[in-house]
Amino acid sequence: MKGLRRNSLLDSVRDYRDALYHGCGYPSSLLNRPLIGILNASGDMNPAAQYFDRVVQSIKYGVIQGGGMPVEFRMSSLCDGMSVGHLGDKYSLPWREICTANIEAMVEAEQFDAIVLTACCGQGSVPPVLMAAARLDLPTIVFLAGYMPPSDCLDGQGTSFDVVYGYGRLKTGHLTESEYEGLKLSCSYGGGGQCTWMDSGATMGTLSEAMGMSFLGNLAIPGNSAAILRLGHKAGMQVVEMWHKDLRPSKILTRNVFINGIKVSLAVGATTNVLLHLPAIAHELGIDLPIDLFDSLSREVPYICNVKPSGEFLLSDLAHAGGTAALLSELSPLLDLSAMTLEGRPLGECIEGAKVIDRRVIRSIKNPISNEGSLAILKGTLAPNGSVVKASAVPQEMKVFKGRARVFDSEEDSIGPILNGNIRPGDVIVIRYEGPRGGPGLRQIKFPIHHVVGTGLGKSVALVTDGRMSGTNSGCAISHVSPEAMVGGPIACVRDGDKILIDIPKRKLDLLLPEEELRRRRSEWQQPVPKVTRGFLGLYAKYVESTDHGCILG
Repeated sequence: MKGLRRNSLLDSVRDYRDALYHGCGYPSSLLNRPLIGILNASGDMNPAAQYFDRVVQSIKYGVIQGGGMPVEFRMSSLCDGMSVGHLGDKYSLPWREICTANIEAMVEAEQFDAIVLTACCGQGSVPPVLMAAARLDLPTIVFLAGYMPPSDCLDGQGTSFDVVYGYGRLKTGHLTESEYEGLKLSCSYGGGGQCTWMDSGATMGTLSEAMGMSFLGNLAIPGNSAAILRLGHKAGMQVVEMWHKDLRPSKILTRNVFINGIKVSLAVGATTNVLLHLPAIAHELGIDLPIDLFDSLSREVPYICNVKPSGEFLLSDLAHAGGTAALLSELSPLLDLSAMTLEGRPLGECIEGAKVIDRRVIRSIKNPISNEGSLAILKGTLAPNGSVVKASAVPQEMKVFKGRARVFDSEEDSIGPILNGNIRPGDVIVIRYEGPRGGPGLRQIKFPIHHVVGTGLGKSVALVTDGRMSGTNSGCAISHVSPEAMVGGPIACVRDGDKILIDIPKRKLDLLLPEEELRRRRSEWQQPVPKVTRGFLGLYAKYVESTDHGCILG
């Protein structure tokens, strides 16, 4: 068949590969079909990915029915919840590069003609499969895990994130030990699928749909349902059709589509990690997305998606309100509707007839939650190259805040003072040497700000870090401070008691020191010994770019 990659191989090489496939149990009748690689991201350590084994079987059936030959390969998705809060989180963002390279190597080694990539979570699943798709530029479908139904606790709205906030309530006497233990058990999730807040996984899944790389409605299906299996069958058939039409990521992921993606992220209360992932994906296609573009668009795009942690509802409620299609329909005056999708149809055609069912969850652009988007880029003497805040998650009284610095050189050092009552109203917690090179790995500083909110300080204490934030965080948390401390950025020169000004409306983050004093401190600063010099983290620390360039490997 013309166009198969196998046809470019020497006859003897092709025959040898055929013999090996015979050894795997494939009949000769399949060998001259398009070879479709299917990534199975399942693993026992990630509740979101529990059902991918069944989903992949459905995808295989669809591929065979569509006229292709399915070949499964495996790589477990990394659950940020399992790695966060300890040194293992140093691997969470670097896993994005490992995962991307792994897919690239497997696809090229096997000479797949097209691919279906299952994905479910934040840093270690949806972003790297999108990066790999862009890098390989073969017909690709990103297949999402759907959403994970909430548990029965807390009036049917319980999630594992409530356990993290609950720990702060436990330590301040607002929960008993037995109540907390009950919360841990009852708020465990009820099945596979994406976590039910607008965290990194949900954000990137929403964007994958909006940018045409996933089926619209994929994220609005329960992860443990028969419907997700039926969609898997459809994906298997569709990817073969994409191969016949030569519909590749480079024909879908244009600059205007990335602009669409930024606008959608601002409208949904996206994780701050989107500023790392969208530029990294775009970089694979030679497209530049400077962080200032996010900020300029944030002043034009309203925030309309009322989902936690910025809002009141869950991802399951967004699904019942109409899902991504309804959201895009509401945003349609702001989007390029001519953008191509994996279905071979423009975005505008795909969302025809989509309606918002619940206006409490998806607000009108004429009656938004906020007239500005959910993210803001702050610059100033503390962050000359920029920092980011999820403005939609910041209490109104903290939008402008001046406080005294409490400085910690690691995430772990900050936890005790927060829980022991040594952080007081008016403090700005500064956590540094957690950047891409200093960490290394740019850990998410999740537990400190969760504990600040959980102990009742969410409206009187801010946090500033050269690390990153979890998509589940609320409160006044500024992350991605660049330049980071490890390369001598101003954050390395902050001392206890220094005054820091946060002004989100004016997009300012300033260390209130005389210029001469800051210059003196910088001249006295000495770079610490690297924490890691061996293994992949050692390589990562040596070659990773800064947060304002997406933490790509240079």
